[in-house]
Amino acid sequence: MRIVFAGTPEAAVEPLRAVAALANGSAQVDGSVLAITREDAPVGRRRVLTPSPVAQIATELGLPVVKTNRFTQEVTARLVGLAPDLGIVVAFGAIIPDEVLSIPRLGWVNLHFSMLPKWRGAAPAQRSIAAGDPPSISLVRVVAELDAGPVYRQRVIDLGPDITGSAALTALAQAGAADLATLVAQLADGTAPTPTPQVGEPSYAHKLSREDGRIDWTKPVTKVYDLVRAMTTEPGAWTMDGAEPIKILAAGPASRIARLDEDKDGQPGRVVVESGAVFVQCRDGFLPVNTVQPAGKKSMTASAWLLGKRGRVVLG
Repeated sequence: MRIVFAGTPEAAVEPLRAVAALANGSAQVDGSVLAITREDAPVGRRRVLTPSPVAQIATELGLPVVKTNRFTQEVTARLVGLAPDLGIVVAFGAIIPDEVLSIPRLGWVNLHFSMLPKWRGAAPAQRSIAAGDPPSISLVRVVAELDAGPVYRQRVIDLGPDITGSAALTALAQAGAADLATLVAQLADGTAPTPTPQVGEPSYAHKLSREDGRIDWTKPVTKVYDLVRAMTTEPGAWTMDGAEPIKILAAGPASRIARLDEDKDGQPGRVVVESGAVFVQCRDGFLPVNTVQPAGKKSMTASAWLLGKRGRVVLG
């Protein structure tokens, strides 16, 4: 079985590893895997050109790699010559054109990190958490419309009330890798379930920007905590301390969120200390804040940050 795997970030590494192991160690899926990933990109302050996580693991596994930011005529011609049986895409970062979708005999399968049709698009895991939705995975057949294909399988993954966006991606990738390997084996031997149309109203998970991490302390405390968790570690949750931004690197856990009593009523964004712990007031409660990073400084505990402050502190 010849497989084409298109993916780029860290979240695609475990699925690629699972597919490669299956192709190498299963009689029913025995065959080859070609990895397609985006071109090397500048990373870090020095902007050093660095292969994508998928390129790195594919090289480690001894798989052939094609680096491209889009499906050019040259790449398409190579796929036609390869005549793959199956295409797999996990967060590749570019649309697969119709002429490429039709190349594999069994079509393309997408591992997506949400309960489709909710959160179609670039940042489904983070948008799900920010909206208070449970982390989920979907395996769908790829069609021309973005993340709109029929569903082979989808399920909620219980990651607890304190999971962050980055940790959720890691956990969902691991769970999705196992489900993907099962589906690939089923497709190989003809026992795969017939995919069914998506049900429900679509929503869209647009690419995250820095502004998405801006905290609004006037919202309910659970909504604020959901946002902080979703934006950790990228693009980061932040607020304003006077004229300077400050990042909220760690908050919670949910079990320590304090509900707002009448005698504690005050201004949203107000910072208070109770039993040595730092809390910030939201609309209906107080969010425990553990680690912060003021502008131009290293990360520190919230209590260490407050030592240098005088008087009433209100974030906004």
